[in-house]
Amino acid sequence: MFSIEGVNGIKKIIADRIQNINEINHFGAEIYYIEHGKYRLILSAEKKKNTDPIVVAEAIRNAFVNGVDYNRFEVGLHVALCVARIPEDADDSEVLKSFSDDLYLHAANGEITRAWDVAGQDRYEVIRHIDSIIERALLNRSFEVYYQPIYSVTEKRFNSAEALLRLKDDKYGFVSPEIFIPAAEKNGSIHKIGEFVLNEVCNFIASDDYERTGLDYIEVNLSVTQCMRPDMAEEVQDVMKKYDISADSINLEITETATSFEQSTLEENLSKLTDKGITFSLDDFGTGYSNMQRIASLPLHIVKLDKIFTKLEGNRNLEVILHNSIRMIKDMNMKIVIEGIETEDKLEYFSSLGCDYIQGYYFSKPIPKNEFVAFLAQS
Repeated sequence: MFSIEGVNGIKKIIADRIQNINEINHFGAEIYYIEHGKYRLILSAEKKKNTDPIVVAEAIRNAFVNGVDYNRFEVGLHVALCVARIPEDADDSEVLKSFSDDLYLHAANGEITRAWDVAGQDRYEVIRHIDSIIERALLNRSFEVYYQPIYSVTEKRFNSAEALLRLKDDKYGFVSPEIFIPAAEKNGSIHKIGEFVLNEVCNFIASDDYERTGLDYIEVNLSVTQCMRPDMAEEVQDVMKKYDISADSINLEITETATSFEQSTLEENLSKLTDKGITFSLDDFGTGYSNMQRIASLPLHIVKLDKIFTKLEGNRNLEVILHNSIRMIKDMNMKIVIEGIETEDKLEYFSSLGCDYIQGYYFSKPIPKNEFVAFLAQS
C-alpha cells in the first residue's frame, strides 16, 4: 500500500502525462483535478471547433494502458473515461459530477462512456432535483429507518443491527443513499436527517419490541459533517436522555473518511461520548487512504471491513491486505465486522479468519422495523 505522499506522487505523474498529451496534440483542453483520482478536461467549442472529445478520450486511454512507473514500481491503473456535452447532457455541476461518480458502473478498464447514452435515466433526473426531494422528505417524513441484523460468530446469534436510512419519494420512488446523503451533507440538511435517525433508533430501543429482539445494541452512522460539529456529543447525549436509554445500547459509526479531517473536534467528540460509555466503530475500512496513526489514536471498539474484501477471487494482493489488516486490528484489541457477506462459503471463510461479526444479505437485507422485529422473532 502507498502512503499519502506516494498517492499524491502518482496523481502528479498522471496529471503531467495528461497535460503532455494535451500539448502534443494541441487539444487546447483545460485540465482540473477533481477528487479521488478523478480528472476533468474541458474542451471549448469556440477555441477548438475541430477537436472531437472522443479522440481526446482515446488518446488519454492509450497513454495509460501500461499504467505508470513510480519509484521503480509499476502501478496499474483502472482507466475509466466519460464524455459529456454541455448543456445537452448536463446543465449543472451536480449532474456532471454524477457521471464521474457512476463510471465504475458503466465503464470497464479503458472503456469510454458517452454521457448521452445514460443521461436520460431516472437517476439523473433525481440528481437534478435532489435538494427539493430532501426538503420534501423532511417535511412529509418520507425518511424511514431500516435495520440489517449483524451475526456474532462466537455467540452464534444476532447480537446487534445497523440502522440504515431509506427515502421513498412520491414522484421518484426509492432514492439511493449514495445520492441523497452526499447532497444532504452539501446543503446542510444532514444535521436534521441525523437527528431524525437518532431519535427513531432511540425510540425503538426504548420500546417493548426492541426488548423482545434480544439485541445488545444498534449501530448508528454519523456523517463526516456531524462529526465535525463542536456540539455533536451533547446532542447525542440529549437524545439518549430523552428516551432514557443506556450508553451500551448504542454504537456510533464513523467513516474512514472522517479520520482524515481536522482531528481536534472529532477526537473531543469521541472522547466525551466514550467517557459516557458509548462505543464507536470505524466503518468502510479499506476504501480510503488510511492514516493508521490517526486510527490507532481514536477510541474505537469495532472496525468494519468494507465489502470490497469479499471480492477476493483471483486477487492475491487483496487477500494479503485482508490477512494483514485482520491481524493488525486484532493486535489493537478491536473487534471486526465483515460487511457484504452473501453466501455460506463467505460466511465460513471470514469466520475462520477471525472476524467477530458477520453482516450481509446471506442473513437479511436491510428491512423496515416491523419486518425486522418479526425476522428476529422467527430466527
